Amino acid sequence: MKHIITLFVCFCCFSVLAQQKNIKGIVLNDAHIPISEIEIQIVTTNEEYIQSVATDSLGRFEFETDLNNVVLQIDALFYEPFKQFISVEETTNPLTIQLKSSEEQLAELTIQVKRPKIKQKIDRLVFDVENSTLSNLNTWEILKRTPNITVKNGNLQVRNNNNILVTINDKKWLMSPQELQTLLENTPGNELQSIEVITNPPAQYEASGAAIVNIKLKENKLLGYKGTLFGKYEQSMYAKGIMGISNFYNVGKWNFAASYYRGGGNYVRKSNDYVHYQEDNTTWKTITNRKDTSKSQNTWNAIVGYQKDSLTSINFGINGFYQPNSHGLYNIPTTITNANNEITSQFYTLNNHNDWSNKLNSFVQYQQKINNHTLSSNAQYTYNNKRKFQDIITQKETSKNQFTNTEKNNTQVLSFQIDDAYKKGNVSWDNGIKFSNIASEFKMDFADDESGNLEYNPEKSNQFSYKEQNYAAYTSVGYDMEKWSFKAGLRAEYTNLKGIVENPFDQNKQSYLEWFPTLYAQRTFENTHQLGLSYGKRISRPYYAWLNPTKSYYNEYSYFQGDPRLRATLTHNIELNYSFKNAVITPYFRYEKYPSMEINFQMPENKTILYKYTNIKDEHSFGLQLYKNFEISPILSVDLSANTEYRKQLFWGLDEQIYENKKLSFNGRANVQIQLDQNTDWTLNASYFYTTPSIQGTFTISDYSSTSLQMTRKFFDKKLDASLAFNDIFYTEKMKIATKYANQNNYFIDSTDTQNFTITLRYHFGNQKVKSIQKVEGTEEQNRL
Repeated sequence: MKHIITLFVCFCCFSVLAQQKNIKGIVLNDAHIPISEIEIQIVTTNEEYIQSVATDSLGRFEFETDLNNVVLQIDALFYEPFKQFISVEETTNPLTIQLKSSEEQLAELTIQVKRPKIKQKIDRLVFDVENSTLSNLNTWEILKRTPNITVKNGNLQVRNNNNILVTINDKKWLMSPQELQTLLENTPGNELQSIEVITNPPAQYEASGAAIVNIKLKENKLLGYKGTLFGKYEQSMYAKGIMGISNFYNVGKWNFAASYYRGGGNYVRKSNDYVHYQEDNTTWKTITNRKDTSKSQNTWNAIVGYQKDSLTSINFGINGFYQPNSHGLYNIPTTITNANNEITSQFYTLNNHNDWSNKLNSFVQYQQKINNHTLSSNAQYTYNNKRKFQDIITQKETSKNQFTNTEKNNTQVLSFQIDDAYKKGNVSWDNGIKFSNIASEFKMDFADDESGNLEYNPEKSNQFSYKEQNYAAYTSVGYDMEKWSFKAGLRAEYTNLKGIVENPFDQNKQSYLEWFPTLYAQRTFENTHQLGLSYGKRISRPYYAWLNPTKSYYNEYSYFQGDPRLRATLTHNIELNYSFKNAVITPYFRYEKYPSMEINFQMPENKTILYKYTNIKDEHSFGLQLYKNFEISPILSVDLSANTEYRKQLFWGLDEQIYENKKLSFNGRANVQIQLDQNTDWTLNASYFYTTPSIQGTFTISDYSSTSLQMTRKFFDKKLDASLAFNDIFYTEKMKIATKYANQNNYFIDSTDTQNFTITLRYHFGNQKVKSIQKVEGTEEQNRL
């Protein structure tokens, strides 16, 4: 690792030493008055970006270059676009640039609405929605309509895999799936530029996760204040709601952002479980109706950004989530029947529980542009604290027993990262290093009434501690030709971890170095056809809670357990992509070694079901992904996407034998949008999703579908956004999840509170539309919380 860091520093220093030529100048308006804070882009004669500089308070600018010829470009608000060719060798005196005012044209500016477009770049698929017919939706709804992305129970998936990383402006935003959904629902679509789906992420991205979804927000440099009041009401079986306010203030070089949201409601999940034990030919049937109440879910954040000029910026802030109490009382009946379907026994389980959680994240990020380099550094600290209490009573025909458990979990993450991005002409070169330290402590106190009274039981109590250090370094090089583009990168990650379980005592120590290469090639043809090939290697490290071996009981005969020796999953992904206009075809192949997932085992000796998060042996997948947008008329568009995939997974059974589960599956989605009135952004959106049966380890998951309808409109000079949505209209998102091999024969029918209607209101006030403050870069370790 020491040699990797030394090599990285040498690379950076060497490239800075190239001979540079100095260019100076001044920018004036049409009244010959100097203009400050004007951004000037320096590009090659082929319009390849080199660097940007900004004028100072006296309108002056200065930059260095080692090229003979460059072009200066200025595209500033209230001024007409400016472009000038510069011969560096012949330029000996300071330049004078005079911009012509275009305020009259700006006042009459009308934005032309267009259809969303897709573009296949060398390393990602870009869904361009800026000023499109989708701009009147919120960002979450646009995300659901993005090619290659599906949403299942509020979780984003790419190619049937929910182990993905979501970034905003290439920076990770640390939050739970529900918090992310709330943020994106409150982000208007007209602030969105594009959504990037990166299935083979380049080396500068963390090696963790199967794919990356990057949300790119537009920039707006107007000064002033903007606020948004937000309210959402959801009615399903029970009511839920969320209210909040977001504030943005931009004054000169300073940017401020702060928001607070509070939500609450009742959350329902139902399941019917069936377990057949062939040893005595009995069947256990359990009905579980879960209703949890949380009346105070608090999400907040505050960010301060200071931009000295176009070359130097710093961001720092803090964000958090606090839930003082989430509680539920489950009444769970279980019946046992014989081969003749006659009831031989029955019992009831009463599960009374509550949860408390508190998460805090703080960060600081610094960025500096030097000639052709962009240097950035980021430090981040995360604190995550959770508590859970359960009181479980089992009432049988002739007896009654009780046990309780109190769980406490505290996790702290500290990380630091430095990156250097170099761009000159057709060549790009990125380098970076990163360090992170994780410490997690878990304690569970168990009490039961085996002695006749409810007393602490040390034999069933447990404590688990986990520590991890991660060191990483990467380099990535790209080169663009007229019709060909190439890119290659290499990332190295060294991990040192130690996990200790107290009861029974077990210690797991691991140290390993993994290399993650990435390769890309793309050919662009005369008629805008594009053909690309890419390869990437990835790693998926487990969430810290999945390493905890302590048993978390649902009832006396069913519990969840983690695996302290859980291995990281290594993934190799190869894909070929072909794009033309608004259509993309992508065949792909994926191999995963030791993929981790939740599977179940039924143990006939004590009639217990164990849900265990563990590794399976491996997985082979290959598939074909399709997307096409049809513009039927100026007011009607249709998006169609489909994915066909063959998956084969090998896993270990309780008997240590290897078993196989394989399935050819298909899923498809159709989105229809009708623009009813352009002046008020009144649109109607309808979508339908369907998937055939699929697999997950020991599980075979049944087919399911979902139909939704949404109407949006703006009022009061577009200050008020209103939305009415009906989700899972026919309540078809129910799934049957079955296991059947050897002596394992069980299934459960699972349904969540997906059928609902929602009313969402947003009221915008203030004197401007501000630019987005750059979201802080997070780390893969914090995302594993």
